[in-house]
Amino acid sequence: MYIKLDDMIADAKNIADEQIILALLDARDVVRKSILKMIES
Repeated sequence: MYIKLDDMIADAKNIADEQIILALLDARDVVRKSILKMIES
């Protein structure tokens, strides 16, 4: 029982880490695009 719970917690942490990384990558792209727009204008 405990082992399954530990696995579920580990999976949840991995999923959360992936979501955080994807969000950071998205934010980086948004910042890059907005900087490029500022430079162009």
